Amino acid sequence: AVVSTPFFKSKKSSERTCKVNLKPSTDENKCGSLYQRLPICVGAKVLIRRNIDQDNFVVNGTHATVTEIVWEDLRDFLTTSRGTDDSFSELSNVINTKLPKYVELKIYNGQIYKLEPQEARFNDMNSISMTRLQLPLALGYAITIHRTQYIGSLACFTQCLAELDELQT
Repeated sequence: AVVSTPFFKSKKSSERTCKVNLKPSTDENKCGSLYQRLPICVGAKVLIRRNIDQDNFVVNGTHATVTEIVWEDLRDFLTTSRGTDDSFSELSNVINTKLPKYVELKIYNGQIYKLEPQEARFNDMNSISMTRLQLPLALGYAITIHRTQYIGSLACFTQCLAELDELQT
């Protein structure tokens, strides 16, 4: 038998079985910033994880809301779980779907943008070159200390403006 893959040169082997265990990292930052599974739905608040279109403000860190998810063929968008071991595996109300053709996002400035899946190349934990195709998004519900400071400052600023307006009238 001849073993040949894009990552290994062909070698003759006897009747031995050759198994290659591909292990992408569980850390999305080591996988081109693309998650293995992305739990989104219409209405989800997301962050864009790549610089895609700077002229239209579709850049890393931009906040957006998913307004539509479009698949190539609606008849076969459902898929089975691939036995992934992540925080969504145990949930009973998760629907596994194929990768959509694109998602429609409403950017913070009101602009609508159609975002297609992006490809990233990276090495797995065995130093084997891999490619991942995924939407460059992350859920945008987490909040950092810096963001809370901004929100607090914004609320204080708004309150000060209201009080100033009262004093002037």
